[in-house]
Amino acid sequence: EGQAYVDAVAAALGAGYRHIDTALVYGNQEAVGTGIVQSGVPRDQIFVTSKVAFFPANAEGVWNPSGVPTAYCE
Repeated sequence: EGQAYVDAVAAALGAGYRHIDTALVYGNQEAVGTGIVQSGVPRDQIFVTSKVAFFPANAEGVWNPSGVPTAYCE
């Protein structure tokens, strides 16, 4: 957890991976973001995908009124 996610994302990007897949249920969005920053790979060279399969109690703010996820995706 935590630092292991950061290290894995940074290592994958350093090895040439450019697609990171995550989900709200994984709870690792912050660690993924930190790994991206620590990798030094420009953000515009990375594809990040996410999904929300359910609406947990703490999901407030994840979706905007238009239905476009803005809290975790661009």
